[in-house]
Amino acid sequence: MPVTHHQPGTRLVVDNEPAPYPEAVVAVQGSKNCFNHMAVVGLLGDQNHSVTLTNTPDIADRATVSRILRSVGLSVELDADRLAIAGQLRDGVLDPSDMRRLRVSICYGAAAAAVCGHCWIPLPGGDAFTTRPIDLHLGVLAAAGAQVHVLEDGIDVTFDRRPHGFRLDVSGPFGPSMGASVTALAVASVARGSSILRGMSIEPEVEQVKQALRTAGVTIRDADPSICVVEGADGPLSGSVTGEVPPDRMEAASYIFLATAKKTPLRLDGLRPVDLPSGLRRVLAASRVGVTAIGHDSTRVDGTDLHPVDLETEPHPGYPTDAQPQLASLLAFADGVSSVRESIYPRRTSHVEELAKLGVRIDVDGTRQIIPGSQRAHNGTADVKDIRCGAALLIAASTVPGRTELNDASQHLRRGYSDLIRKLGALGMSAAWVA
Repeated sequence: MPVTHHQPGTRLVVDNEPAPYPEAVVAVQGSKNCFNHMAVVGLLGDQNHSVTLTNTPDIADRATVSRILRSVGLSVELDADRLAIAGQLRDGVLDPSDMRRLRVSICYGAAAAAVCGHCWIPLPGGDAFTTRPIDLHLGVLAAAGAQVHVLEDGIDVTFDRRPHGFRLDVSGPFGPSMGASVTALAVASVARGSSILRGMSIEPEVEQVKQALRTAGVTIRDADPSICVVEGADGPLSGSVTGEVPPDRMEAASYIFLATAKKTPLRLDGLRPVDLPSGLRRVLAASRVGVTAIGHDSTRVDGTDLHPVDLETEPHPGYPTDAQPQLASLLAFADGVSSVRESIYPRRTSHVEELAKLGVRIDVDGTRQIIPGSQRAHNGTADVKDIRCGAALLIAASTVPGRTELNDASQHLRRGYSDLIRKLGALGMSAAWVA
């Protein structure tokens, strides 16, 4: 099938071929979340500090991060999948437009404030299902001695002296926070004295940040999986950090569900079954989607007889909230009624109204989605409200022949999925971005 290559535009037009292929092959990108958080370490150094990351995903966030880092005086080099950051911050003036594009921008602002002593942090961008509360991040800054003033369009953060060590539980009402855990690690690493951090996320992204900080010379001791002690460096870090961004579990999950909807066997290169959260693997097994290892770093996916399931999203390693909308979309085509309860972001239902435009019905009862099975989608036009909403729409579109149009004015899909046009083509979905 001919594949139309990436072109500028805000509408994704998909012309789906319904027949299953013998096998689709997709190379899994580097993790979006891990890359975004590991790059924070690049803000924490002196003029001799450098951070080099490989396997970075070619997504819109990578370009945004590069501009943010350059805007404060850091050297940034981009080469294929490699990102190299070097130097020391010039100041804490972060570009508002780019900071509002980045969902984890509060981590960057907190790191800049801890190193420079002051930072104006524009409010981070949100998604359709959440305003991205930042109270946990502000709690970290205050605990480290900052004066924090929340204003209408941003946060003014000032340290009269260097951040000091602190003791803090960084978990929130819905469990551990990946972003707040990274902010706590960043601030504690340049503080004077030791910090005891409780309620830490145990997601691989946080572990990767810990490893990067250790390489930069920071002593971090894990008391247990959710508690760590950080010995602050009492100033900017120095040294060279190199690391490889691990595979993107959420991108992989999206293509697993797409291939299952298309009834097409799939080979995922660059990812092992064990790289997927155990909660996701359990749900795949319950829904009769087979996931098996091929060699050292590939995975085969087979799923032609989709069974309904009941599940609840949970913190890692449970079923991930970032794979919830995609699975909800897929389960509309299972043989029976399914239910999905969202425990992380209670209002994460932005996909429901948009899927309805393509003929997919999901009933919402509080935090629970009830999904009748054996549905038939139809062609149409829908709006991409956030990254995973867009993936859910693509899953529905993959089940019906012909043309579907997705309006993505905020370019959410480009933020989450690299090489999207070619990878959809591998699954029999000819796609193009149009103005």
